[in-house]
Amino acid sequence: MHVRIALVLNPRAGSISDPDALTDSIRDRCDELTVHAIDAAAEAAATAPDRLIVAGGDGSLGTAFAAAAKADLPLGVIPAGTANDFARALDLPLSIDEAVQLVTQPSPTLRTTWGGWIDDRPFVNVASVGLAVDAAVHAEDFKARLGPAAYLVGAARAGMVGDPVRATVTFEGHDTIEGAVWQVLVGASGRFGGGSGLGEADPTRPSLTAAWVPAGSRFTLPFRALGLRSRTIERQSGVEWWHAEHFNVAAAHGDKPAAWNVDGERVEPRSKLVDFRPLGPVAVIVPPDAGA
Repeated sequence: MHVRIALVLNPRAGSISDPDALTDSIRDRCDELTVHAIDAAAEAAATAPDRLIVAGGDGSLGTAFAAAAKADLPLGVIPAGTANDFARALDLPLSIDEAVQLVTQPSPTLRTTWGGWIDDRPFVNVASVGLAVDAAVHAEDFKARLGPAAYLVGAARAGMVGDPVRATVTFEGHDTIEGAVWQVLVGASGRFGGGSGLGEADPTRPSLTAAWVPAGSRFTLPFRALGLRSRTIERQSGVEWWHAEHFNVAAAHGDKPAAWNVDGERVEPRSKLVDFRPLGPVAVIVPPDAGA
């Protein structure tokens, strides 16, 4: 079987110590290989490969996922970031060598998977507003030393100094909730921060999951953090959650639009109001026992 692969590569991803060696290992296992920068996923898909492969962290996956969806290409993931939450959600191998073997198989197993859009930016895990933004900023200083545990340190710091935001969530264009929140989270895979997540999110479902975590005493935050860590936050008192194909979220700090954490990256929206909708489907290459 003649296999043509387009590789979208982030050479600065934390687990990629030798980009050339990674590229060579993929080239040895296929018939044709083209290599593209992480911001050139659409161009990679336009070369008409048999599959698109992305090597990078969670923040690198969105554009490749969107390109694969538009071109109707299978997508292989080589997880090379700090947390690799998307790979964990789909039970993909976390070892780069094992991931290379998986995504270059001549006849791979595919799993239908969905991501999301926040305005015109694609994401695959979670977009959140509130304390998660502060947590991501604080975690940056510890990623090199602590790996995924850096997100726990970041969350603890955010809980001590972060402030609530004012938010309004409208879903399916009519039902609305508004008030002060510690966080609003909108999930596709639902995973973030090295294993935390939304228990009700499912990347095989063509809809998004939103969770509303109301503001209150700061002493409740360890309880909320435990719920996110165990992916049971939706069961907690006061938390609201929904599945929907369309959400609008308006969030502000005072008179300014609140920043969002999108797959671990801080994003400054153009306005207080942002729009969410599903992205997909994409056929992701998975281990044989994980296929659906």
